[in-house]
Amino acid sequence: MCCNRSDFAATYSSKDIAIKILDGTRPDAPARDRLLTLASSIPYDIEIADYRRANEMISELAKQMKERQQPGADAAKHVFFIVLGLEKFRM
Repeated sequence: MCCNRSDFAATYSSKDIAIKILDGTRPDAPARDRLLTLASSIPYDIEIADYRRANEMISELAKQMKERQQPGADAAKHVFFIVLGLEKFRM
């Protein structure tokens, strides 16, 4: 597993991965601003969803998993799923 941004960039090209972030931080939290700044500054396919879109994002990921488990399925991209503030997602 990668431990810093330069290792990550050396391991994965931007066309090979998608990053899905379920963000449970408060909208006014400084951490949220840093997350948005980071996401816009690196050349990766990053999707950030707050608690209102949690079910939608998880459903999309579950659908992708089912599709990838089919014989002959093409898993062109690695998908990284990150949850910030897991305790906020009670559903």
